[in-house]
Amino acid sequence: MLRRLSRHRTRWRSWKPGIQWLPIGDEVLAVASEPASTPLKTLHALHLATARIVRDTSAIDLIFATHDRQLASAAAAMGFDVVDV
Repeated sequence: MLRRLSRHRTRWRSWKPGIQWLPIGDEVLAVASEPASTPLKTLHALHLATARIVRDTSAIDLIFATHDRQLASAAAAMGFDVVDV
């Protein structure tokens, strides 16, 4: 267990500089309300919608990080590279 936590902490530290916080606006809410390939919880739909908008409006190569299997499945179905954290 401690080894696994240490591995995750190391990953987080390498990703942290590239993480940005984005506001939840009307566009995010509209995208989040669209049907997904699998049922999603509200916060997961917002997370995925934000990632979709960033991916579709920028040249940023996103990696989608989640521990939730349903969210990972929906993200993969939308073409994201998914990493289990």
